[in-house]
Amino acid sequence: MYHPHTAPPDQLIEQYYAFFRQQWNPLVKVSDIPNNRPLATMLLGQPLVVAKLDGIITVMDDLCRHFQAALSLGEIELLTCNRQVLRCKYHGWAYDTTGKCIDIPQLHDGRSIPSEAQVKTYPSVIKHGIVWVNFDSPDSTTIPDILSKGQSDLHLLDIQISQWNCSAVRMILSALDDYHFPFLHQGILGDRSQYHAPNRTIKREANTLISEFTTTQPANLTNSPKDFTDTNAIVDYKIRVDMPNVISIVKNNPLGVYVIWFSTCPRSFQHTDVFWTVARSYNLDLGSDAQVIEMESKIQDQDRVILASQRPWASNPLPIRDVDDALIEYLHWLKQMGCPSNI
Repeated sequence: MYHPHTAPPDQLIEQYYAFFRQQWNPLVKVSDIPNNRPLATMLLGQPLVVAKLDGIITVMDDLCRHFQAALSLGEIELLTCNRQVLRCKYHGWAYDTTGKCIDIPQLHDGRSIPSEAQVKTYPSVIKHGIVWVNFDSPDSTTIPDILSKGQSDLHLLDIQISQWNCSAVRMILSALDDYHFPFLHQGILGDRSQYHAPNRTIKREANTLISEFTTTQPANLTNSPKDFTDTNAIVDYKIRVDMPNVISIVKNNPLGVYVIWFSTCPRSFQHTDVFWTVARSYNLDLGSDAQVIEMESKIQDQDRVILASQRPWASNPLPIRDVDDALIEYLHWLKQMGCPSNI
């Protein structure tokens, strides 16, 4: 028997998958793809295999057309015609960059390869050192830049990946939500004695939602000199959501600019990989890079526990006007685009 506290109804999951099939989703870092073997991965509950064939990164269904073995268990091989193929480990069927089977070892002379011997491949692009995939609508949106105009001189860290037991929608909501800073991130992003929500300016244009506000935060590596001579710092925030599964948080303070960038990969309705990085104009010594990653990881760890506990399909939210207005605007935006917000 279905129980609402266990999982959302199937129809809600199908709507969620259908929406994100139309978006550009980060799949894997280019640096994580081996040169000589395939890589198994998952997007929207669908098993995929990524392989470098003839210098081209190819994304296809992880399913041999013959007897449905996982192609990710196979091998990358160079044929005598000097073409690379992904060869199934079960019976040896070999596929090229288009997903077409071009070699069946057991096929008798004079017999042609069936035209149906084709594995579906998917549009992919490389940006920010990440392979992005769009199942259904590659022309519908574009992948936003990490840094805005005028920020090209910032010190940009390598892309990191963290795993979240929640939907991509929940993760973006959490990053957009400044109201939880004093409670969940006490001593890092907020102070419980200063619990009032900031006065925000919110605007939405095409595929972009922006929330801007000014707040006071405890001094830390994101807003103050490394020696933290002051106890607090005044920070101007600009939080921008794009596409709608990419979010950047720009923090301006007297020292300079600090940017946190996230993009969500919906592995399934309840598992999301977050590709993220940080750019900044101050505290640039090498030791600070490791400290920045450690602190941002700590903040994410605090968020991940809460998000894993949420069951938005089991109860309607009860937002407060002038407090949750940024979240309300994002949820309205999702609804207009056809994405379920209660997952």
